[in-house]
Amino acid sequence: MWAAEALASIGPEAAAFVDRDLLRRLIDTPPGDQPFAARALARAYGRLTGDREPALALYLPRLGEPYGNDHTAIVLGELGPAGAPYADRLRELLRRETTGWVPLRVGEALWRITGRADEVVPALVAAIEPYTGGGVTPAVTETVRLLGEIGPAAAAPVLRAFLDADERPVEHGGRRSVPDDDALCAAALRALTGMAGGTAAAG
Repeated sequence: MWAAEALASIGPEAAAFVDRDLLRRLIDTPPGDQPFAARALARAYGRLTGDREPALALYLPRLGEPYGNDHTAIVLGELGPAGAPYADRLRELLRRETTGWVPLRVGEALWRITGRADEVVPALVAAIEPYTGGGVTPAVTETVRLLGEIGPAAAAPVLRAFLDADERPVEHGGRRSVPDDDALCAAALRALTGMAGGTAAAG
């Protein structure tokens, strides 16, 4: 499973080194002691071969369940416009889930499927706005990065709030405090710079 995921992270060019039939068989008969192996292998298989059907068969039934929606959203987002039949289900989930990884993954999937920033950005901004005063998580930083990729000017105030905070909004006192703060500030500044056409300044 780990080898397949590593190859998938390289991209389609790694497909030449993969026994497609073997990987397909492993999806159907995964190691019994790895309960997530079939889904992970199916996702890697889709990235390597372009055939997303095995991943959709395993992930779609989980869409809307209490856990695992973020992974299902990743699979749907990788379909791009071909994921349009699932857009309404993603919209419903985006309205329901407001914190953590789910709004990030679902919002990104919906944006990659529809190309519409207007229905995604308000939900992403709402998901991170409570953290401008503290408690920033990795999901918040990743959401800031995604907003920078989407590039909506409507997100600028909340991004600026992260940079202008009197007290850094990351968790203090841990070994990750400084690098987490650096990552957050860099993501916010990069996003603001892109929105301002390269003229944003750090606070």
